[in-house]
Amino acid sequence: MKDPFFGYLMAVIEKEIAQADAETKERSRRFTDSQVRSTLVKAIKTARGGKPAIPAGSEHKRLLADLIPRILR
Repeated sequence: MKDPFFGYLMAVIEKEIAQADAETKERSRRFTDSQVRSTLVKAIKTARGGKPAIPAGSEHKRLLADLIPRILR
């Protein structure tokens, strides 16, 4: 990357994902790559003003949904 700002953004997003994954690990669960990718796509849609469907349900799905605002801070 030529612009260090984007490297910084990637590091911040990666840190939030790692922290959320550690929280799920404490509950004997892990995020899959597919779940993280889906959450990132939803965060992008949200940042662009969209309102992507965010399924409610299990604690695991809630943690994934909670990751979106953490990424967008």
